Amino acid sequence: MKDEVHLLPKLILEINDAKDFQSAIEVALKKICKITGWNYGDAWIKSKEGSVLEKIPAGYCSSGSPVKFKELSKKFRFPLGTGVPGRTWLSKKHEWVPDVSIVSEIDFPRAKIAREAGFRACLGVPIIANDEVLAVLTFLMFESRDEEMRLVDFISVAAAQLGSVIQRKKAEEEIRKLNAQLERRVVERTAELVTANEELKAEMMERKRIEETLRENQDLLQAIIHGTNDAIFVKDRECRVIMANPATLRIIGKTAQEVIGKKDTEIYTDPEIGLSTMENDCRIMESGNSEIVEEIIEGPHGKQIFLSTKCPRIDADGRIIGIIGVACDITERKRAENELRKTHDESELRVQERTAQLKDSLKEKEILLREIHHRVKNNMQIISGLLMLQEEFSNDEKFIEMIKESQNRIVSMALVHEKLYRSESLAKIDFKEYIDALVSGLFESYGITENRIGLKVDAENISMGIDAAIPCGLIINELISNSLKHAFPEEKKGEIEISLSSMGEDIIEISVQDNGIGIPDDLDFRNTQSLGLHIVNLLVEDQLHGEITLDKERGTEFRIRFGGINVKRK
Repeated sequence: MKDEVHLLPKLILEINDAKDFQSAIEVALKKICKITGWNYGDAWIKSKEGSVLEKIPAGYCSSGSPVKFKELSKKFRFPLGTGVPGRTWLSKKHEWVPDVSIVSEIDFPRAKIAREAGFRACLGVPIIANDEVLAVLTFLMFESRDEEMRLVDFISVAAAQLGSVIQRKKAEEEIRKLNAQLERRVVERTAELVTANEELKAEMMERKRIEETLRENQDLLQAIIHGTNDAIFVKDRECRVIMANPATLRIIGKTAQEVIGKKDTEIYTDPEIGLSTMENDCRIMESGNSEIVEEIIEGPHGKQIFLSTKCPRIDADGRIIGIIGVACDITERKRAENELRKTHDESELRVQERTAQLKDSLKEKEILLREIHHRVKNNMQIISGLLMLQEEFSNDEKFIEMIKESQNRIVSMALVHEKLYRSESLAKIDFKEYIDALVSGLFESYGITENRIGLKVDAENISMGIDAAIPCGLIINELISNSLKHAFPEEKKGEIEISLSSMGEDIIEISVQDNGIGIPDDLDFRNTQSLGLHIVNLLVEDQLHGEITLDKERGTEFRIRFGGINVKRK
């Protein structure tokens, strides 16, 4: 650990020196693996839509590590809470797997390709900054190893530093992008201004050739300058006003004698206003480029905001001898923009408040719905209890059997409400868990152990809504009850097999099979006096709108297919 601690400052320096986010990750993975002995390292970040984690290009493979594992890992996507990357992201804590070769693919989705590559131990470490997970680092090695806190602490310290670096690198990347955009805009605007300046130069040269014509039109020009409501002014190289139209004088509330030959610092009583406008003028004359700037002007009605277009004034020899400007009053427009921004902020606040109210309302409805499922389940249990009491007051075996069957049907429906009440989603239940609980209750109800009649359940992870769950539960209840009562007479041993699988989009198949004595050849299961089979046919055809088939080659197998109901594979 001393060697690793000694190397930690150097590692942090190399991470800090990385040119960007990807490079920082790659340096960290490589150095951590070499220092701590891990053979492989990669990193996972949220996808653009934010629902899953995906592998970033940066990674590390030691000499002899299978390249195929790295390539296959690119295809994996980890939902939050799934696999080492997903669980580490969600928990914000490290996770150590001593040996992935003995872990299921449910807990470790890359288990198969990891075993083929020869990997054993695995570690996931979150990269956190400001209590936010930015990425997850995962490491693998060829030997199985129990958790070593010294390695975890070392990598966690490096990950914490990496989190700061990632935040900084991302900010730097954003700044670089913004700078690049700004530079492009500046180049474009500069090109426009250069073009305008060149056109102005050409225009001034042309003006020499048509000087006589301009003299004739001078009166017209003066009329325009004096008649416009925009401020038009000309300043010399020292920023002294040498011309100001009537609009300019009216705006600043001064006479021509108070303005001509003076600088802005001498015209305005507020020195900051004068200095600001002079700084703009000097910058434009130094650069030789025109600019559009916002400026504060002090007048008889107080301070107003003006949008000024200013350009250098150039003589016949191309020398900058001053500045020409035109300014229009945008005070009202700026006030309207501020009001609009204020209105927008208030609207955003109202939307947030309304959203919070809707969330609270939704939570209340969810609690109420859970309570309804709980009470329905309790009421069904009361009905089942009443039937049990009724059973105790009867000596008629046939009547007692009917009571027991009714109880089992009620239990199968109550179990759906119980699962919904305890489920994270009030709309769906995990049907595999439901089957396990239902069948276990039936075996107990008929007093049968799995030593006599074995049970095999092969069910995919399918979640199902209440509209499908209740009829499916009743169907399985009737078919299992039928097998337990009739398929294995005289304490005969055997096996019952239940399977639940998806046959394609929105198609579900349920199979209930036993290897008992079988159904008589002359029995038509669609037209029988058996209440149980009659219920099964009604549920399949009328509620699930599916089909049921019977296979008697190996005992008895009922196969039900249905679709078009809100069914979802997890």
